[in-house]
Amino acid sequence: MRRSMSLFAAVLVVSCLLASPGKAAYDWTFTEGPEGAIVTCIDATSRGTLLVGTDNGGLYRSTDAGETWISVEFPWPCCNYHIGSLAAGEAVVYAGTWGGGVARSDDDGETWYTTGSIPDEGYPIVLGLAVCRYGETVYAGGQFGVARSDDGGASWTLMSDGLPSEWVQTLALRGTVLYARLGESGVYRFDPESGAWSAWSEGLPSTQGMQSITATADALFLSTHAGGVYHLDCNDSAWVVMNSGFYSHGVDCVVEIDRTLYAGLMGDGAWRWNPGVWSWEEVNDGLWNRDVRKMGKLGLSPFAGTWGAGVFRLDPSTDTWTAETEGMTGAPIIVLLADGADVYAGTEGGGVSFSSDQGDNWIHSIDGLGNVWVWSLARDAEGVYAGTWNGVFKTTNQGQTWSESGLQGDGVFSMIASGSILVAGTYGGQVYSSTNGGTSWDEVGTGLPNGNVSGLALVGTTLYAAVWDNGVYVLPDTETVWTSISTGLPDLHPRSMAEHAGTLFLGTESKGVYKWNEAAASWDSCGPWDMTVWSLASVGDRLLAGGWGTLHASADTGQTWSDEHPGLGEWYAVRTLAAGSENLFAGLWGSGVWRAPIAISAVDEGTDAGAEVSLRALKVNPNPFASDASISFRLGQRTSVDLAVYDPSGRRVATLASGTLLAGPHERTWNGTTSSGGKAAAGVYFIRLKTDGKTLTTKTVHLR
Repeated sequence: MRRSMSLFAAVLVVSCLLASPGKAAYDWTFTEGPEGAIVTCIDATSRGTLLVGTDNGGLYRSTDAGETWISVEFPWPCCNYHIGSLAAGEAVVYAGTWGGGVARSDDDGETWYTTGSIPDEGYPIVLGLAVCRYGETVYAGGQFGVARSDDGGASWTLMSDGLPSEWVQTLALRGTVLYARLGESGVYRFDPESGAWSAWSEGLPSTQGMQSITATADALFLSTHAGGVYHLDCNDSAWVVMNSGFYSHGVDCVVEIDRTLYAGLMGDGAWRWNPGVWSWEEVNDGLWNRDVRKMGKLGLSPFAGTWGAGVFRLDPSTDTWTAETEGMTGAPIIVLLADGADVYAGTEGGGVSFSSDQGDNWIHSIDGLGNVWVWSLARDAEGVYAGTWNGVFKTTNQGQTWSESGLQGDGVFSMIASGSILVAGTYGGQVYSSTNGGTSWDEVGTGLPNGNVSGLALVGTTLYAAVWDNGVYVLPDTETVWTSISTGLPDLHPRSMAEHAGTLFLGTESKGVYKWNEAAASWDSCGPWDMTVWSLASVGDRLLAGGWGTLHASADTGQTWSDEHPGLGEWYAVRTLAAGSENLFAGLWGSGVWRAPIAISAVDEGTDAGAEVSLRALKVNPNPFASDASISFRLGQRTSVDLAVYDPSGRRVATLASGTLLAGPHERTWNGTTSSGGKAAAGVYFIRLKTDGKTLTTKTVHLR
């Protein structure tokens, strides 16, 4: 149920851990998960080794038919992460990279080295490869057109006569005849006698939507989003459609295995051609991500490469697919939610993964999750919510099972929780709230433009929404109509938004971070400049900003910034950030989840700086709690402390410890009783531990 709301009042509570200002204190380590990847190419070598190229996740290699994968290192960092194409000859394997040209391996894909330079191209992007099975001839296609090498890549010669000035997307070699698929102009064929290319699109209704061309021993196939699958006729002159049985025509790839054809569709999984009835038949049992972008083969088994969920293998004897992703940690992380030791990772195409031990181990969590494109996560006292391409889903048992929780049919790209109130922003330009755990939703305000509500934030009781292509909008507590507040922004493409220290900050498409100036009703640039800010997060007294291969922190509300990226995976986008009880987590696009301890060293400025009081993470258990909550912490040495409970307005509710405590572990209990002897109302409270000059804070939810 959805109704229009005329009033919204809530307080955004951010679980945080305060860090020492101006100190780059994050020691990053990789959590080895979660598994998955965006697959761009699949090939098998003559020795039976599988190779999988990914989008910003690098290259993976398997010698056991996909049961386990090992990440393969390349000699140049800028090109190790987007592998656009693979081609295996009898003894040599080639990989096309984004910006590094063609790489070659002579040992079955275990080690790689760069080949010669593509003429007249300083940053060669190779999207298509074709190789003669025997010999040293290899072809490369990209933004430079087509290049040929007859010496195994040592030298290259351009062969683009007759080609339009477009990027070449894929290549296919049928016998000795080479075909190229271009971005806009369709298929071209190279005539070795004339040394020129000519258009080869006879029979095609359009050149738009073409995805790939595939050569087999005696046929050539074209996969398209506009018209399904075509094959080249026996005269090698015209394309013939073969779509019988399909209920959609968004075909990305075709592979032939023992004269059996398989097709991968964008969103509709895998299909097999049945020549007996001259029709395609669906083969999707076990294929829980049905966005199949590439297909390959090993023996008689097809392999399906998906968008975000890695690789699946089909058992032809049972027609059942099995995910084969162990060791493949290039999942496209979109959003993280950390709460104590629990961490949830939402991915693009891979659903949710859950860790209950600070990221040491990950469990794939998709049972009941109706959509595996997860764009947002939030938590309240009842459970955890995942915003997907198809509404909100909820778990109350740490991701073991999920159930629908409203807004089905909407893409939910942003969510925040404040006490018992959930707020969700949708792809269609609406904001909704729920006060009953997602059972029903009410529209919040009117007047937002039709666009993707990619960010939400609360400052006090004022709600803000970032709308892609439209900038930022505000809805004060007493208002019912959203108002645009984009004055001062360099563009209308907000990438991220966060409240920090009572101020609203915005991450832009290419100009860094901006801060909202309430008095001037305008946005002020506050750096770091000239970067895409994918993620903003308020972590204690620091504002963190993540971009492509960068992570910056400011302890003075954006006036100065420190570099916190060293130790993180290079060249990957820091897509999302979240702080748990002991660790700061960073989700990287194509490189999984990383963590860094956020234990703080609190120094008494009146003593020697070497006499540090190590404040270890505050823990509240259980959280939420109904009767008693145990609050534990550890001190590095004897010191005076003040441990108290505060409500969201900053009012002290109860004092749990005051005085001098010895070094070591400590534990106190709060049963919801206030200092005056009454019972505290149900809601969110802060537990704050103060020592000499430093503060550590976490939150808890009191149920009544």
